[in-house]
Amino acid sequence: MKKMHQAILSVGSNVDPEYHVYFSLKHISESLGLIQKRSRLYLTEPWGYHSENNFLNYVCIINTSLHPVRLLHEIKRIEKLAGRSKTTPISYEDRPLDIDILFYDDIIHMTPTLTIPHPYIHLRRFVLTPLMELVPQLEHPIFQLTIEKLHALCEDNKEVKPVEWSVV
Repeated sequence: MKKMHQAILSVGSNVDPEYHVYFSLKHISESLGLIQKRSRLYLTEPWGYHSENNFLNYVCIINTSLHPVRLLHEIKRIEKLAGRSKTTPISYEDRPLDIDILFYDDIIHMTPTLTIPHPYIHLRRFVLTPLMELVPQLEHPIFQLTIEKLHALCEDNKEVKPVEWSVV
């Protein structure tokens, strides 16, 4: 029997976001692992660039047998299936689907292609707010602060509004 791991993912879309939220749930369940919990859905302003298109975001906790690098590979495959094409590695742009690995068990993994925990968790209210809903007492393994404390310290002033799942 394969060893199971807990991964926490952040999911967002601002291109046909209602469709891509459901697309992501289906493909995460089929390819990455069993979704244990998911946050509410949040309407959020783009982070890191300007766009008229707001995002729908959520965070989910999955049980997965995939090693972190394999998990990333499968995430990129799902994003590509959704129509995402990354033009440059350092720019932000509108996208049908964006899935980030926030945490994987309690590991710290740093390579040129993958950093866990995600390096921008503490800077993004659209990530911290749904994390607060699911795991407020989870301790960030690098900062050694809880999600609750990171949320309180976050200087991001972008609006993060809950949306009912039944609406989309």
